[in-house]
Amino acid sequence: QRLRTGPRLSAVKYDPKVKQRVLFVESKKTKK
Repeated sequence: QRLRTGPRLSAVKYDPKVKQRVLFVESKKTKK
């Protein structure tokens, strides 16, 4: 279960710039 919810929750990050939760599909910002 953690393998399924892990990546999904990790993909959703809170961006202070847009003041909302955004889903990083390509995960470019989260890459490093």
